[in-house]
Formats: sequence, C-alpha cells, structure tokens
Amino acid sequence: MASYTILFHLAPAADVTVAERRVAGVDVRVLSPVGGPAPEEAFAQLEGWLPELQAAVGPLPMPRGLSLVLTPTGGGMEYYGGSITSLRALQHEVFHMYWGCSTVMRTYRDSWLDEAVNMWYALSKDPALAPIEQSFRSDIVSARSPIGTGFDRRAYDEGARVVEAIARDLGSRDAAVAWLRQVHATRSFAPSRPWTSPASCGRTAASTSRSGCSAGSTRPRGPPRWACRRASGTGSTRST
Repeated sequence: MASYTILFHLAPAADVTVAERRVAGVDVRVLSPVGGPAPEEAFAQLEGWLPELQAAVGPLPMPRGLSLVLTPTGGGMEYYGGSITSLRALQHEVFHMYWGCSTVMRTYRDSWLDEAVNMWYALSKDPALAPIEQSFRSDIVSARSPIGTGFDRRAYDEGARVVEAIARDLGSRDAAVAWLRQVHATRSFAPSRPWTSPASCGRTAASTSRSGCSAGSTRPRGPPRWACRRASGTGSTRST
C-alpha cells in the first residue's frame, strides 16, 4: 500500500498493551502485542529521535500525532501518522513521516527517493559514507502505479549515495540537512517531480557539475548525469 494511506489496527483488547504519552510536544500512542516489545522501549527511542527530527527537518507534519504498532521482529511500513514497525526499524519509519508521507514525489516510479533520503540521513552520520560515482547511471524505479508491485533495493544503497553526492556539492551534511528542511517546508503535501522541485538545486549561487543548475538560477538544466533517469520501461522492479 502507498505510504500515505490510513493505518487502522483492530485487535482484541486482551491481546495488546496500549500506552500513550506526549513526547517532544507530540501525542504518541504505542500498541504492542502481549508478550511482545514493551512500549517503554519505543518511547525511549522517541525521546531522543523526535526532538532531533524536529530540529533538523521541522515539526512533525501530522497534527494528531503518531501511532505505532510494534512487531517482535522484521522491518516496518510507514503510513500517514503511524507505522507498523519493529523496534529495530522504528527510527527509519518515523523519519518517513517527513519523507514518504508528507514530502512525496508526484509519480510512483520516483518514490525511491523517499528511501534514499531516509537512508542517507542515517548513514551520513558516518563520514565514511561514499558519494555515488560521477559515472553512475541508473534505472532505479519504484512501482509504476498505485497497484504496481515491486521495489528496487538499490534505493537504500545507491540512492543514499546519490544524496551523499548532493551533500558533498552543497559543502557539508549540515548544508544538505538544511536543504532537506527547505524542501520539506515548501513541498509538504504538494507532490513534485524530483528535478522540477526545490530538490533539483541545492545551491543557487554557483553552477556545479552535479546539481544541474545554472549559476544564479533555481531552474535545473536537467537531471544530474548520475541521477535516476527514465529508463524507457526497462527499470528494475524487484520485489522485497
């Protein structure tokens, strides 16, 4: 299902534990199966994670807060204002409230950028993260329609390194985070294409070989050479 669909969870009351708390100004509800992860473990992560995201990207864009359904193992899936997630994937899924549930691409084929930005934010805390090569060519795509199947795992690795290349062009991780904050502030709930939005150009004062922007302009000349390009229907859509 698309990331911006509604999360609805129905279970016998005796089979679940529900806890509610206000964390960093956000109303948070955590539901966990009896014998599963303790809600306190989720709150412990959120006590540090939500303030960090609010400082880096902005207020949580869901006015009614955050709802989490915990699972004992596995990964997770984001929805508008909520997630079904393991503790291991919790921070990743909450980040999707910003990229994937509010700041989204106009087409399904470009939604791999949601994962690329998400993974980059986490991985770029390690200065050893390498940018994608200048020669990189890609046919990374997500599903081509609301009911299309498949997702390309390269969004998590090569995608993150594409964003790291942009960060290097901007000069630092802090500059890239500020760029993401600007894109989120100006494009939330206004789906856009990746190279015709503010994300096209991180800098407006100088031309760079990777940003695809003319000097002094915010209009891109075209996608960076190493960025995802339309693959004339030949892109990979491997299932996960």
